[in-house]
Amino acid sequence: MTFQIAAKRVISDKAIQYITVFLTPLLALVILVRPWNYRATYIFPGSGDMLWLQAITESIGRVGVFGTDANLAWPQGNNQWNFPQLGITYSLFAWISQNILNFNAIQTMYVGFCFGIALTSVATYFMLRQFCRSQFNGTKFVFALALALSPYFVGSLIHLNLLYFYLIPLTIGIAIKIEAAGGTYSGSYKLLPVLSVFVLALSSPMWWVIVGLFLFLVLALVTFLQGQLKLGIRVLWLFIGIFGGAIVQYSLYMNFRIPNAITGRGTWDSNTYGGHLVDLILGSKILNFIVPGLANLQQGGSIEFKYLGTACAFAALISILMVLAYAKPNGVINSVPLLVKNLSLIGLLLFLLGGFGNLITGVSILVGFENPARVWSRLSILMALLGFVWIIAILSWFKLSELNIRHNTFRRFASGTFISLIAVSVFAELVVTKVPAALPVSEFAETSVVTFLKSEKNNCPVAQLPQNGVPGSRQGVVDPLNGDFGGYAGLAFYVIDPTFQWSIGSWVPGSKSTLNSLGEAPSLDQMHLLGSAGYCAVVYDKLLAATAQEANNPLEGTDLSSFGKPNFTNSRYEVFLLES
Repeated sequence: MTFQIAAKRVISDKAIQYITVFLTPLLALVILVRPWNYRATYIFPGSGDMLWLQAITESIGRVGVFGTDANLAWPQGNNQWNFPQLGITYSLFAWISQNILNFNAIQTMYVGFCFGIALTSVATYFMLRQFCRSQFNGTKFVFALALALSPYFVGSLIHLNLLYFYLIPLTIGIAIKIEAAGGTYSGSYKLLPVLSVFVLALSSPMWWVIVGLFLFLVLALVTFLQGQLKLGIRVLWLFIGIFGGAIVQYSLYMNFRIPNAITGRGTWDSNTYGGHLVDLILGSKILNFIVPGLANLQQGGSIEFKYLGTACAFAALISILMVLAYAKPNGVINSVPLLVKNLSLIGLLLFLLGGFGNLITGVSILVGFENPARVWSRLSILMALLGFVWIIAILSWFKLSELNIRHNTFRRFASGTFISLIAVSVFAELVVTKVPAALPVSEFAETSVVTFLKSEKNNCPVAQLPQNGVPGSRQGVVDPLNGDFGGYAGLAFYVIDPTFQWSIGSWVPGSKSTLNSLGEAPSLDQMHLLGSAGYCAVVYDKLLAATAQEANNPLEGTDLSSFGKPNFTNSRYEVFLLES
């Protein structure tokens, strides 16, 4: 009876810890972004990834995780599996939020942002708990928050898929637990780690699945070469679990995708998207504030540089230093699990070498799957994650655990000062890291266009010209107002009123459809053909057309002078009504 009571108490304490580490960042970020302020229609300004994310989130709410939305990229329709970046977890969350909780797309994105970071916090805490068990629980709590609330994640609403990072720390945590058990997982639970990792990979964004595949394949090979056959086999099984999830996601992609234009990714882009060590110095917002001259180093940073945060940058640097110290084992190095030591080296190489860029791109080409893993400089967060394990090992070596500091004033002061500095840096960078804000729909030129169309037509196909092809292809033309991808601007119409059938994204290379065969300057007869093909109106982006002409990059429908006088015009758009 006493054992049962003690067991229940341990389980209860552990549950409270995980609930706390989940709710703390969730509530902090909800207060920060205030999603309740966005009950009316709001749109993210610009014409880049934020607008694309809002449109896809809106679409998921309308047609579900696997559905095809006929009102986007008409007539082919659009399916989020054309670009499997968001993952099933966020997609399910987006559908539930909009259809059960009655959130709009903007609120869903903001709350999904908070939810993803909270999941990352829990996953990080789980991983850290597997090392020095029953020690440093308070420290591990702070470290989990330091990673989850770092500028890397809090500043990543524009790259929402990065927030759902849970696959990597949870899988590493399972691997550490297996190593601690002597490379085995006893009893009837032998398949539990593999099945768990399979589900995690199935639900994760494809970017982290690709990272996990390469990480654990190389880890298994290295562990085998070190003569750890039993442990290597267990790591290989974890790789198989991730691979199984990746295969299912790839099958979903092949089954649900709608063929459209190629994306703007260069085939061998991952060669040039590795990280630079200067990223870790630039990653501290506090250091950038104290030393203004650091801004001059930005040119030497990664192509898609992301702030890592002071605590995470410090942890990543510790991880690198410990890798360099491998040659002379000591108490700290010997106390860290072998798999963490191997991952620290592998992670550093993946970060610096663009994820073995040639290799991963070559594999992608062979299997006919466009490379979704371009920006390997993002793996600075993996080095920070492993760095926190190393820091715990160093604290343990200095006897700064809860038990050791209880009766030693100096150690208690040293431990408290260190943890306080970490906590203060996290809070300070959380305050200065800006989360993109949406603007009222009334501030957008697209709103008056939609209002006019609704007064004249009823939920019919609309041809958007020039044909810039996004989300199928960017074709190199940028938005003249903000310098971002010009084709994304057309998604604002869908976000404002998804009941019309908008053509944005329907461009397909080699297609002979009416819309895709207009040429640079379509004739009046071609205008009538658009009406015969079912389109009830043409929305013409004057600024995008002018930019295309100036760039000597003419698009389909750049010059509509033969269409005559528009039925409606504003500062950016013209509308031509068509008859069937």
